[in-house]
Amino acid sequence: MNTIEKTHPGTSLKSLPVLFAALCMLLCLSACRPKPYPSLLLAADSLVSVLPDSACALLVSYAADTADEPQYVRMYYRLLCIKAKDKAYIVHTSDSAILPVVAYYERHKRLPHLPEAYYYAGRVYRDLGDAPQALAYFQRALDAMREDEDMVLKSKIYWQMGTLLKQQNLYLEALDAYRQSLECFKVLKDSVNMVYSYSQLGGLFMNLEQQDSTVFYYRASYKLSCLLKRKDLVRVIQGFLAYYYTKEKKYEIAYFPLQ
Repeated sequence: MNTIEKTHPGTSLKSLPVLFAALCMLLCLSACRPKPYPSLLLAADSLVSVLPDSACALLVSYAADTADEPQYVRMYYRLLCIKAKDKAYIVHTSDSAILPVVAYYERHKRLPHLPEAYYYAGRVYRDLGDAPQALAYFQRALDAMREDEDMVLKSKIYWQMGTLLKQQNLYLEALDAYRQSLECFKVLKDSVNMVYSYSQLGGLFMNLEQQDSTVFYYRASYKLSCLLKRKDLVRVIQGFLAYYYTKEKKYEIAYFPLQ
């Protein structure tokens, strides 16, 4: 064998172009992979659900620094600002902030924020009073998720859809959405939100004049509230039961929850 053909054990000169191409591809992939988000943004994201005002303050303090950040960081920052304001019950008055964020994540689906961007677009349009557009974005959020992905976000999406559908008097469609949210809460073992889901289902069945189902879900909500020893929830559900039995002119049964 000609020794000039051997540059490395097991590597021929003919294979060098292939190796070079593979090395270039690896370098490109490494360059394209986003670096971790700044720690302040991650901290703000973790605070959003529990202390949204603090999250808003952190984000305001970082605003000037975003100018020097790459685009993926700037878009994450903008998404967090919308998310924090939503959690702080600041009403959205325009879709001008969310639409560029949605468009960006639609173009960069390898980033994990597309379902969340769709969800907050739905929240924006709900505040703007555009129920059809809000429902469409909530459905897009569900379509962008795997079946077992982010059950917390999925439970919120179904809950929001149920609320909007109920407001449109689409009770059967709302039932399906609230049932889906209930299943998510069961997976998450979120007993408090299970109480709320049972009570919502009871109210919907009352609107549909299905008495047996109304009583079933209100009682399920009441029993779980008692099991959790949440007197505040117990009182709320007792109020629902009293209203229902009074509405049905079953005053003797209504007397107990009223007491």
